[in-house]
Amino acid sequence: MDYKKVHDKIIERAKARTLPLDQYREKHHIVPRCMGGTDELDNLVELTAREHYVVHQLLVKMYPNESGLVWAARYMTYDSNGERINNRLYEWLKTKYSKVVSKQNKEKWKDSEYKERMVMGIKKKWQDEEYREKMSKMHSEYNKEKWKDPEYRKKMLEASKDYWADPENRKQASKRVSGKKNGCYGTHWYHHPDTLHNIKCKSDEIPDGYIKGRKLKPHNKCKMCSNDILTRKSSQAKYCSDVCYKDMRAKTKNTVGTTNKEKIKKKYQEWYDLYLENTFVDFCRITGYDKCHAALCMALKTHIDDYQTKQSVLRKKK
Repeated sequence: MDYKKVHDKIIERAKARTLPLDQYREKHHIVPRCMGGTDELDNLVELTAREHYVVHQLLVKMYPNESGLVWAARYMTYDSNGERINNRLYEWLKTKYSKVVSKQNKEKWKDSEYKERMVMGIKKKWQDEEYREKMSKMHSEYNKEKWKDPEYRKKMLEASKDYWADPENRKQASKRVSGKKNGCYGTHWYHHPDTLHNIKCKSDEIPDGYIKGRKLKPHNKCKMCSNDILTRKSSQAKYCSDVCYKDMRAKTKNTVGTTNKEKIKKKYQEWYDLYLENTFVDFCRITGYDKCHAALCMALKTHIDDYQTKQSVLRKKK
């Protein structure tokens, strides 16, 4: 039996799929850590518990002299009482264990003392710059891979819409960033009188030469009235006010509308001249017109001010 072929097939299949969000899964190192594998995303794959069990048995078959792999397989193959378990039983036990631990953790987090202790531990970890950089890189790459899957994107967007549709969730989210929890709490706007540079900071962090208040620096001229644009997004703004924007829209609409009418009128005038000079069959061949004679006459009558029937024009010429 080609153990490597079976192993690689399981790994490739796992890479190409996305497991349901509610399904238990385990992270597996494609190149085992005991053989020099890293924790980088390209060396990790999500497997079901059953697949994980089988893959580790295959790795022992492939590298029988690697003690780390033997220990890992031994740990997965026997329970705490030393009784042997197979892949199906392993999957059932791990899934059950995951649910039990999840329930216990939820109960633990209701205890304020435990919650405070855990939060302090997490904060201490995130104070380490190297740890922050590592986690940021890992999550960024992981999320990029996840969001490439359209099914995952759809699920996450639907879940987000459902969450924000609930007024209670919106209220809780607002509370989480209100008061001292808000990053801008206690800050004020300050500006430099010469450069008009604006900065938001606390009263004890004011740079030299800055005074309280915000001064907007003009970047562009209004396309309608040519006045300076003083808005928070002045570098992108094109109009100084909503009034100028609406006036420009109305002006553009009228100009475009007039131009289109003139083009249509000119087109039908050319058609009318061709219609008078040729038979209807020749007219259709020249212009590519594909409707009936009555429809053509109706269209010409609508767009030509001094429209007369072909018979009337020919009679006058005689």
